[in-house]
Amino acid sequence: MHPAAEKKGPLPCEKIRGSSRYLNRRTKRAKMPIVNIRMAKGRSLDQKRRLVKAVTDAVARTVDSRPEWITVLVEELDRQNWATGGELHIDKFGTGYGTNGRLDEDGP
Repeated sequence: MHPAAEKKGPLPCEKIRGSSRYLNRRTKRAKMPIVNIRMAKGRSLDQKRRLVKAVTDAVARTVDSRPEWITVLVEELDRQNWATGGELHIDKFGTGYGTNGRLDEDGP
């Protein structure tokens, strides 16, 4: 048993093992999921708000965590700095998304 448990009872992580709601025994810090999303620039602020809300809700349900403990980092990449199959995305797809949320038509 952990030394602190002898004085104050079991640590929260000993009550329900594996639950992210409880503290990690070694660090005594909450397990806080961090989600990294990388995507091309061009989404609207409203689209990004909906994305981070949906991801947060899904992670909270899946790992049994509180939404306020979940961090979502959105990194937007320039299409001129991103390539697949040996071709830059700016050449494949154009500059990005228009105001209507659809791909702009200025690509090849």
